[in-house]
Amino acid sequence: MAKFIYINKVKPDVRWHNQFCVHKYHEFIIIFSGIMHVAGDSQKFALHPGEAALYPAGVHHFEHSDADEPVESCYIVFEDDKFYGNKILYKHSSDKLLRELASCLYDRFSAGRAIPFADDFLELMLKIFHAETMPQNKRFVNEADEFMYKHLASSISLDDIANAVGKSKFLFIRQYQQQTGLTPIQALWQMRCKEAVALLKYTTLSIKEIAFRTGFSDAGHFSRRIKAYCAKTPKKIRETSN
Repeated sequence: MAKFIYINKVKPDVRWHNQFCVHKYHEFIIIFSGIMHVAGDSQKFALHPGEAALYPAGVHHFEHSDADEPVESCYIVFEDDKFYGNKILYKHSSDKLLRELASCLYDRFSAGRAIPFADDFLELMLKIFHAETMPQNKRFVNEADEFMYKHLASSISLDDIANAVGKSKFLFIRQYQQQTGLTPIQALWQMRCKEAVALLKYTTLSIKEIAFRTGFSDAGHFSRRIKAYCAKTPKKIRETSN
């Protein structure tokens, strides 16, 4: 059975981030508002309000807040001798239940009140996490976004993305735009720009390396796209972040 250790919150802050790290205990992350970008070994995805992730102990991960929609999240640290894994587990859902349960647990814990039912509370939340499903019309968008986010550095085509979600190209383009208001290619370049800005702010990677990692063809292309995205050049973003 899972044993609760403690709970805490990350407050909204566009500069919030964690460099690649690893923890002794398991962590359960619930997103209250905003967007959190997460990366692990061969994994990249974004979490939105109501969505959650589970980091097994010993798994490396990197997190940062979205620059436009700063994340507010809650994380629960726990032990469980029967739980292990080598990848981050995550679920996409707009259900409010996990947020409500996490908020209740956090309020009691932060007030210094005894929580004799903390382990049972945590077990219930983990069962909800493992049981949640996502509507089909949202699932393919998330699958497409995850594929694009995972392959930011690659030269991927609309055919590649459509094949990844099992749809024909033209059906995929139409349905994706209906769900998001963006074409898949617009969404891809937006992801690339967001990731590049985060790397410029929060890492010491060279501008050239960041451009390469986020799929830009050359320095000029990188500079033009980033300036159009946030009205600052990559060099200016790096200078004002120090």
